[in-house]
Amino acid sequence: MTIQFSPQEIEVIQRYFNKVRSGFLQTQLPQECPEWTTVFLLLRKLLAFGIYAGLQTDSGIPYKELQTKTQKPETMLANVHTYAGTFEQLLAAYTAHH
Repeated sequence: MTIQFSPQEIEVIQRYFNKVRSGFLQTQLPQECPEWTTVFLLLRKLLAFGIYAGLQTDSGIPYKELQTKTQKPETMLANVHTYAGTFEQLLAAYTAHH
C-alpha cells in the first residue's frame, strides 16, 4: 500500500501546525481553520502512513494508538495539541522519504 500526499495537502497540514505552534487554543482552531474537516482527514492519512511505514515515535505513543485515539474530530484536536511534535516529526519523515 502506498500513501501519498500532494504538495497542496502537505501545505494544508503545515499551515495547521503553524497555527498550533503560534498558540491557538483547541477551541479557536475550528473557527480559525475553516478547512478543519480536510485537515482532520489528512492527519488520519498521515497516521496511516506512519503505521504502514513501520515508523516509531519519539514520544513513546505508537502511531497505531494515536490513530485509535483520533477517530473523531474533537479527539484529533486534543491529541494534535498533546502530541504536536510527534505529528510534525511524522510529516518530516514523509517529506524526507518522498
